[in-house]
Amino acid sequence: MPKMILKNRKYASPQAVYTQLLKCWSTWTKLLIPVTIFTNLLVEISSRKTNIPDDKSSVTSFSIISDMLQEQLRAMIEEPVQPNEPKPFQLTKKLYRACMNKTLIENEGLDTIHDILRELGGWPVLEGIKWSEADFDWRKSVYRFRRVGYSVDYFIDFSVGVDVKNSTKRIIDLDQASLGLRREFLTKGFEDKIVSAYYSYMVDMAVLFGADRDRAARELRDSLEFEMQLANISLPSEKRRNATALYNPMTMDELQAKFPSIPWMEYMNNLLTPDTSVTHDETVVVSVPSYIRDFESLISRTPKRIQANYVMWRAAASSVSYLTEKLRKRQLDYTTVVTGRTEREARWKECIDISAGSLSIASGALYVRKYFNEDARQNAKGMVADIREEFQDILKKVEWMDEETKQNALDKAKSMATHISLSR
Repeated sequence: MPKMILKNRKYASPQAVYTQLLKCWSTWTKLLIPVTIFTNLLVEISSRKTNIPDDKSSVTSFSIISDMLQEQLRAMIEEPVQPNEPKPFQLTKKLYRACMNKTLIENEGLDTIHDILRELGGWPVLEGIKWSEADFDWRKSVYRFRRVGYSVDYFIDFSVGVDVKNSTKRIIDLDQASLGLRREFLTKGFEDKIVSAYYSYMVDMAVLFGADRDRAARELRDSLEFEMQLANISLPSEKRRNATALYNPMTMDELQAKFPSIPWMEYMNNLLTPDTSVTHDETVVVSVPSYIRDFESLISRTPKRIQANYVMWRAAASSVSYLTEKLRKRQLDYTTVVTGRTEREARWKECIDISAGSLSIASGALYVRKYFNEDARQNAKGMVADIREEFQDILKKVEWMDEETKQNALDKAKSMATHISLSR
């Protein structure tokens, strides 16, 4: 069996050795060296003492690879904008530059975010007595969020993904709400250290946005209690491991009959416009039917001001990374309590995450054009083919499957599409 000798093992840093191993990876695959050798070396290196930087909560092989990728993305996105470049490429680079322009962000202050919050319906804790509940409806707030570009998952999670029972199709999925703090913490109540830190963060941020502190403390406590109730009607993570239990397909008509208080056709089509629309026979997967049922009851008895404070807080909180250093400093103080991280990432890293994450297809295409390696792609394709072949051999030998199930599994394995990099 081939051997690899790491010279000066005593003095090499884990990061340096990781880098060398990753550089060797494409050569090793050409030599058909077993993956276990590579894996065992990574595990051995991981066990050594590693200093965790102040801007990270952990260091893993994946975070090291991610750091290398960020450096590549930075070099690519910081290149000058070319007038003949496709518009998505220009937008990616311009978004990065706007994020890096701290002077302009500080000069702008909170004027733009205040305008956005008013466009979304207004944050009651800021508006005070001027805010009117007659103008608020939770569904219409979701529609506004969709038009402006914010998440639509704060009441009910909405997504379109691959049908787990038929990977050739895509299907609408409804799930429990995306929460501002993990369910495991929220269900513990205000006495929990993390929940208390979250509440203090909410109040302080509202004050920085311009709210009266007493009003913020009172009203945001109510909105946090509402978020806790959303957590209480959600399934814990340990009960979400059974994919079959989370697969509950029903047509739009069946969905409407089962949960009648929500006009589902209107709701879906407002979130899907302008790209597509659904009809009455469209199939939807409801991951947690009990959540939708309990949500109908909860939302009907919750005052609109509380609903609005909750959802507008979520919008404000998701915007902080783009705003002034004063708000970002308070965000870091909260993050330190939750994760132990005492410093923010370098500004350029945050801006790379924002630009590449917001325009992922464009940044991916740029990356392929600059760093594409056909040999590495062919090596990866060969590795995937070997894994697929081995998996099929394992399926043929398993004893706990009946023949029909085994054949279905083999058919699915054969039909899986492989997507590795992109062509030029």
